[in-house]
Amino acid sequence: LGSGDGRSGVGYELYAVVNHLGTMSAGHYVSSIRTRVDGKWHVFNDNVLTETSEKDLVNDTAYILWYVRKDMASVNIDDVYPRSAANTPGGMTEEEVERFMKRRDSGRCALS
Repeated sequence: LGSGDGRSGVGYELYAVVNHLGTMSAGHYVSSIRTRVDGKWHVFNDNVLTETSEKDLVNDTAYILWYVRKDMASVNIDDVYPRSAANTPGGMTEEEVERFMKRRDSGRCALS
């Protein structure tokens, strides 16, 4: 990507993986996520939770890989999608949505 595309210098970090175990017609899905608190990887296999490493997750059974932009990794979801708007009867007005989107997008990735 060129330097004028608004994305130069932005990197991504793997934070979750969904693995599919089985065949194309049948199988089982197992989810794994790296926690923000300690950076450790945890596998959620039905009701069983185990700790693992990234190298054990990204293999030929990896079905979906989830990434977060490094500059957004510490952003709280409530800062992007405030709960107060979701709990307001009727939701946000068009003007409130427009102001929110401008505030959220200012200083972020710009396309030219």
